[in-house]
Amino acid sequence: MADDKERVEALVKEPWDRLALYHLSTRQAILLLSHHDVFVQEGWFPARHEFPEHAHDRAQMLLVTRGTLTHTTKEMSYTQGENDLLVVPATLAHTAKVGNEELEFYLVLKK
Repeated sequence: MADDKERVEALVKEPWDRLALYHLSTRQAILLLSHHDVFVQEGWFPARHEFPEHAHDRAQMLLVTRGTLTHTTKEMSYTQGENDLLVVPATLAHTAKVGNEELEFYLVLKK
């Protein structure tokens, strides 16, 4: 239990300045979504939805709870599944594509 809290605390405190993919346990996901230092927004997209190349003004985490989402940058490609958490640094140009089933996720931002 303490290890879960420590891992989530470390994720929230890291600078979010590099692209990184983590797999969380259900308990870790719950701890992250209820952490007092983050803002959380639930989201949904239909199957095979595609996002053109874009970048965000600020760093964010994306926690997939159902479906898959593939992010592609110039250097690499990441596919997220259930309980996968992707850290996307600010200004990183990337595309994204939802897999063959609808996507449910949480967007996590630092307060």
